Amino acid sequence: MKKQFCLLSIFQIAFCFSQQSNEIDAQIDPINGIIKVNQLFSFTNNSNKLIDTLYLYDWNHSYSDTSTPLAVKLAQEFNFKFEKSQSAEKGYTKVDNFRSNLGSLKWHRLEEQKDIIAIHVVNPIQPKDSFQFTALYSIKLPANHFTGYGINNLDEISFRNGFLEFANQSFKGQWNLDSNYGFNDRTASLSSASFSVCFPENYTIIPSIKGSFQNNCWQAEDQNQSNLVFYLKLNHNFKTIGSPNFEIQTDMADEVDTETGLEITNRIQDFAQNFFGNLNNQYFLVDSEFYNQNPIVGLDLLLNTIRPIPKIEQFELKAIQVLMRKLVQSKFPENYRQNRWLADGLSHYLFMRYVGTYFPELRLTGNLAKFSTVSSYQFAKAPFSFKTNLQAAFVYRRNLTQPLFTPSKDLTKYNRRIALRSRSAMGIKILEETVGREKLDAFVFTLFTSKNHVNPLSIQDNFELYFNNQAKWFYEGYCCESGLTDYAIRQILKSDHLVEVEMTNHSATQTPVKLNSYSKNKLVSSIWIPGGVKKQRLTFDKTKIDKIVINPEQLVLETNTNNNNITLNNSFTKRDRKLRLFEDIPSSHYASTFVAPNLTFNAYDGVLFGMAIHNGLVLRQPTTLYFSPQYATKEMSLSGSFSIRHRSYLQKKKLASISYGFGAESFHFNPGQRYYRFNPQIDATFRPEGLASNKRSIVGVEMVSLLQEDQNKEITAGDFNTSLTYLYRDSSSSSSEGIGAVLQMGNSFTKFSASYRNRKYYSEGKQYSYRFFIGILSDLNNSGNFDFGISRVNDYSFKYNLIGRSETSGFFSQQYILAEGGFKSFIPTQTANQWMVSANFNTTLWRSLEAYSDIGMVKNKMQKKRFIYDTGLSINLIQDYLAIYFPLYSNLGWEIDDKAYSSKIRFTLSVQASDLLSLFTRSWF
Repeated sequence: MKKQFCLLSIFQIAFCFSQQSNEIDAQIDPINGIIKVNQLFSFTNNSNKLIDTLYLYDWNHSYSDTSTPLAVKLAQEFNFKFEKSQSAEKGYTKVDNFRSNLGSLKWHRLEEQKDIIAIHVVNPIQPKDSFQFTALYSIKLPANHFTGYGINNLDEISFRNGFLEFANQSFKGQWNLDSNYGFNDRTASLSSASFSVCFPENYTIIPSIKGSFQNNCWQAEDQNQSNLVFYLKLNHNFKTIGSPNFEIQTDMADEVDTETGLEITNRIQDFAQNFFGNLNNQYFLVDSEFYNQNPIVGLDLLLNTIRPIPKIEQFELKAIQVLMRKLVQSKFPENYRQNRWLADGLSHYLFMRYVGTYFPELRLTGNLAKFSTVSSYQFAKAPFSFKTNLQAAFVYRRNLTQPLFTPSKDLTKYNRRIALRSRSAMGIKILEETVGREKLDAFVFTLFTSKNHVNPLSIQDNFELYFNNQAKWFYEGYCCESGLTDYAIRQILKSDHLVEVEMTNHSATQTPVKLNSYSKNKLVSSIWIPGGVKKQRLTFDKTKIDKIVINPEQLVLETNTNNNNITLNNSFTKRDRKLRLFEDIPSSHYASTFVAPNLTFNAYDGVLFGMAIHNGLVLRQPTTLYFSPQYATKEMSLSGSFSIRHRSYLQKKKLASISYGFGAESFHFNPGQRYYRFNPQIDATFRPEGLASNKRSIVGVEMVSLLQEDQNKEITAGDFNTSLTYLYRDSSSSSSEGIGAVLQMGNSFTKFSASYRNRKYYSEGKQYSYRFFIGILSDLNNSGNFDFGISRVNDYSFKYNLIGRSETSGFFSQQYILAEGGFKSFIPTQTANQWMVSANFNTTLWRSLEAYSDIGMVKNKMQKKRFIYDTGLSINLIQDYLAIYFPLYSNLGWEIDDKAYSSKIRFTLSVQASDLLSLFTRSWF
């Protein structure tokens, strides 16, 4: 039943069964960012029921305020631009009226979807009847730096999905009310359209539809698509290449001459017609903006720095990628959003087919593969198509993958823009190798050229028609699977001539997998093993082979490839291993260990340089090892760290992962004084609403053993403590909420603390935040070592990333971390050894300038309770990562008059690599 529901809900093509048309007359005022529109709608009811409400997409209005689905999605992905924008930068649609021949029509916007308009028809539309009405409205364009749509600071326009348009309606009459999330995947119903777009004479229009020009107006009639895209430019670099038979308008071909452009377009047309039928007399807009929405990942960074691929080849790669996306998307005009996993996978698969056909020697790193310094690495040997595997494996190995059928709005940014199309394309590639390329090509051609809109086949029907049960694993398993795959192979029995091996499919995935055998690194045999079985045994002639490898090309994603090979010699239990400098692509043929330079800094060791030895940091294994010996230039001695961590991932559960780790490190905390820190720990990570939500919590247990040297370099009595921690966080660019609680027990103390933090944008570009903290301490020895810090965190366990850990004066002592008391001023009462409560407040004054205030109550043993407070200004440059604090008034009085005021200024600076990385990755995962 579950599989049947998945198939019905995911694969059914919902072809439009309504005949609709639009006539659009638009007047553009680019100086004010306004488009005035007079539009005629015609709707025919081809369903078998009465229709009394019509629905229109008004995606331009999704930029109207911070409560729309678009604004919420941008906030979830930490796009601060919309939250911080002013009213003049936002967009909206002002509707003057909707009128039919019976008069004005009543209408309203949906409460939870302001970008969808409901129009109430006076007399319900009977089956087969038609209804016409007009709309008079004005479009106020948003600033284009939110999603690329809108107007820039030069008063130039990028327009897409901006006009009103009938919402998508299935052949059963059901409306698909899709809001704008900034994905450019509008699934409006097919309709014919005519356009007249007028604009000032000093502008040039570059449209996605061929038309004519008359009296500063661009016109096009009887078009079979109403989703017009155009650019309105004062200056532009668009040019036309190809021939009238197959014409491309593009702004990415600066160095492509006419003859070369014709050769490229001829190749593209010949290739595309194999899958989309006759493409004569076609015109395409191949624009950089559309390309940049889903670029060839990593290509542009590589091209803009060391340029390993000639510019003309760069253009051809970009052009075919854009055209495959646009052609495939145009073949899913009513159901692209619902079938995006397959549409994007097909477009990416066809793109890689084109690369394999016309650029068979192109490597992953382009011409860099020819350099002897990198030529032995897997990333230099790998074909360009292996980029697909890497893109998907990056999140797969972190348990951040999502099933392919997941709705677009629930996908993380990385999965939506990168991993989904890659995984889908890899599945199609496996299908090609198992059923044959000729049969797959026939399936794709039929899918894209079928004209049966009255009684369409579902995609499942098409799969069964062409492949019988050979593709059942794809449409019943591959698209719906959420489990993480791992294959392993081991030798069971051997004789003089034969060897029996057991292959384990740990997740019992239905996906078939390739198994290769080799002799002296030359391929002997290659077979596809069907999936769905946990353990399988196979027998080989050991006189003909000396090595067996599962999943040699990594077409099936795995969390671990180190157990994918065995060598059939006297030491058959040992797998092949290699030592590599820096890092390389994981291989199924051998396990890798990597060595890389490592450079860090702290105030006491100075610059530390050394090496990091690990088993993969980017595409990591379930068990990760890290060892980094370093030489401290200031202390002229060795320091360093070691860690080992194993992660157990879970799917379809609120508990997402459990990790077990052990770490050890030794650095200096004072001149001439070293510490040794050992800490085993267990963490359980919960994502109660899955990856679609930013809500997550962690429950952890950590034990810390800390040994310190005194000034005579003798080890003092060590501190040992155990912490039980609970953390909860739900964060976005618009708001965040966090709860933390820690119970800590040591040899002579018990300590409990809890905090609550909330941040929210309450007005255009303005936010407030507040934090409450409470802490209770019982220290039997009254040592003072475990007191709560008020202005500076008491880092007795050495867990915070402090640049100058023991500094009490000077620049490093002014580092601020929001923990414990969280005060910015160095007030007279610096610690609390019994209990304390505090509150920290911030609010925006102007842009990054904020006002802050901290208040609290502190109780120390043998002393009266003290009320503490401070206030000041701060410059919040990067939320939670970089800020500067200027104290004004506190228990010390007016601080700004102090001659040593510069020593009172505090700063937040996150320099740890993992923190800095999260600044960029938080919007993607």
